[in-house]
Amino acid sequence: MPAVVVGTLVNVLGAVSYGMIIFPLALPLFADFALDGVAMYLISSIVSQLVYSAGGSAFPGAPPTFRASKVLEEVGPQNPHTVTSTTMVAYAASAIITGIVFLLLGYFKLGSLIGFFPRHILVGCIGGVGWFLVLTAIEVASGVKPEHGHWGELLGSRALPLWTAGLALAIILQILLHRTNHPLTVPGFLLGVPLLFYIIAGIFGFSLDELRDHGWLFRLPSPMRPFYEVYRRFDFASTDWTVLPKTIPAILALTFFSILHVPINVPALSVTTAQDGVDLSHELQAHGISNIISGLLGSVQNYLVYSNSVLFIRCGGNNRVAGVALAICTLMAFFVGPGMIAYVPVAAVASLIFHLGLELMKEAVYHPWGRVHPLEYATIVAIILSMAILGFIEGVLVGALLACVFFVVIYSRRRAVRRWLTGGLGGARSAVRRPARQRQYLDALGQQIHLLELQGFLFFGTVNTLEELVENIVSGQVSAGPIVRFIIMDFSLVTGMDFSAAEALVRVKRALSAHDVCLVIAGVAANSETGHALQSVGVWGGTTLDVYIQNARTARQAVEWCENQLLKCYYDHADELSCVLDHQRRPSVSQFASPITVPRSIEPDVDHAIDMFQPGLMTPRTEMIAQAARHLELDDMAAAVVEQKPRNAVHAVPSDGVAFEASALMEVSAAFTRVFVNRGQRLWRAGDASDAMYLLERGILVLLADSATTSVVVETILPGALIGSSGMITGVLRRLHLVAESDATVWRLSADAYAQLSRQHPHAAVWLVTSLMAIYTNAAVLRH
Repeated sequence: MPAVVVGTLVNVLGAVSYGMIIFPLALPLFADFALDGVAMYLISSIVSQLVYSAGGSAFPGAPPTFRASKVLEEVGPQNPHTVTSTTMVAYAASAIITGIVFLLLGYFKLGSLIGFFPRHILVGCIGGVGWFLVLTAIEVASGVKPEHGHWGELLGSRALPLWTAGLALAIILQILLHRTNHPLTVPGFLLGVPLLFYIIAGIFGFSLDELRDHGWLFRLPSPMRPFYEVYRRFDFASTDWTVLPKTIPAILALTFFSILHVPINVPALSVTTAQDGVDLSHELQAHGISNIISGLLGSVQNYLVYSNSVLFIRCGGNNRVAGVALAICTLMAFFVGPGMIAYVPVAAVASLIFHLGLELMKEAVYHPWGRVHPLEYATIVAIILSMAILGFIEGVLVGALLACVFFVVIYSRRRAVRRWLTGGLGGARSAVRRPARQRQYLDALGQQIHLLELQGFLFFGTVNTLEELVENIVSGQVSAGPIVRFIIMDFSLVTGMDFSAAEALVRVKRALSAHDVCLVIAGVAANSETGHALQSVGVWGGTTLDVYIQNARTARQAVEWCENQLLKCYYDHADELSCVLDHQRRPSVSQFASPITVPRSIEPDVDHAIDMFQPGLMTPRTEMIAQAARHLELDDMAAAVVEQKPRNAVHAVPSDGVAFEASALMEVSAAFTRVFVNRGQRLWRAGDASDAMYLLERGILVLLADSATTSVVVETILPGALIGSSGMITGVLRRLHLVAESDATVWRLSADAYAQLSRQHPHAAVWLVTSLMAIYTNAAVLRH
């Protein structure tokens, strides 16, 4: 019962407060529409209360409320009866449109869309509405419209005490709420103000007529007419239907303001009342039904309000019976008529409107101070000022424009390039274990491979920095001359791009082609949104028409492709390089079996344009390759596995810091045994004991890691590479699976054979361990 009494009191006072501001009472045409506004508010409250309490909402006792902007001035004052009837129809249409929007949002489960609208724009709109409410409170209290030309009247001896009394009461209520959060503070205050008013009036001996004459009580029309006569205002024959389309912007503004609150108030109320599992889509549909019925009954919009709902529920109105009882009591107040309003002090109503306006202004201006970005705060203030100077709709448009500017300014400062690496030691390396000489060669050419890891959403505000970086790379401003040959763009962290960004990549591709640089696109699926955007502008590989652009599934595979191209460049031009390095009397490396075994997943199908290695005609890139080729020329068979024993391969493995010892090499080679492996055969599993190391002579091996659904290739092993040596020496268990991707030939050194070598030939065993440590010392950590 206390909840029903408190709820009825809140509804009646809300009807007087907010009903008074539905129509512009300061205009002579709408001067006698105060009771109609109160009636429309009560109708909307009753409808929504019944819908929610009948099962439409998870909060059966939650009372609604209404917020409205200025009257639809577009109708014009040509015919008073036409103006009033058209305005009534426009309000009802606004409620119906709001209900339809709510129903669609609920049906398609789009309530979360409000979260994509910038929060600071919403806060600015709330602040603008707060300002309008403050002005409305002044108008309701004084009867004078606060605008240019009326300031002298507002500060006059008659009007000044009226609106300042309401403002003072609102400030007192703000102080009370700051000191206590008891749910009965607001209803107690609302009851106390009329009681105090009549006590003071009795002490000074003022009569009711004197109070009405001086504006302290509402002057109601005579004769008094019941609330249900609001329907006499509707005259469809006199309605100007051609004017209604002109009111659509204002209707949409009212609709927009209404739908802002439900996705915010409902989750907040569910948290406050500890009610889990609230279906926001169901709540939106309930609001849709409520608003459509309200509009069909000629009333205005409504929605669940957090503060009133918490007050009602904490007073005991947490069941559907209480909600229905509240609707019945509000209906009784509707039929009792406006006689009760004649005794409500104007200061009490004005204080409630002032309170709401100040609360919204405080939420928009005070609370964000120091908590949001300065540009966001400037946007909030600009929206409030725009609404105050230009109007509500214009303020929303200004906010939307500032939101776009804010987005460009803020997000253009974010880097499109998350990380920038070059190839080689300590940089971007592929997941391929190559012979040591090949690795040294590739490390020396690391500056020819550049990996750009992109991130976020690429748009016109961020892609400019990417263009500038690529231009600096290819022009040599960030490296020792124009030596870059490959630029890899990793899109795995890119969420999307706009048309401007795609067009910018076209310019990037064109600039790279002009500098003889290949662009490799990685981390993009062909059927993804980003893939479609790239294909639409021609920035996509897989065609022989453009050798300057390639595709790879991952950044690792892109780096692997680039490394293979650099190795292919060397072995295709080994004779020319030998001449350049003055090794003419040495046998050409091209006489041996090709040392490049390329994994099937990344086999290059395009022979990139390679500059000729002619003395005096070489570019900085080819000179760099010629110098790096010394690493491969240091050994007769640097990357080839030949003969029946692995001694030549073992010879090729150590770095230059380990002295060659023929006797040790002979003893180590004798400890290996040759093993033939079929495709798909596992050499070891994760968790197995490390009982051997392997030297790959022919074929391809892969290291696999188990994921949730499948096995993932961690590293690819090529001929001439060692695998499993550290585990065998240290005795740790295997962490990955080793599988043959193709038929392969390996040389196996078992732990028992190593132990025997250590006992019989300790010097050779020490030499082997020293060589292995040299390999791992020169190895770079894989970064991708």
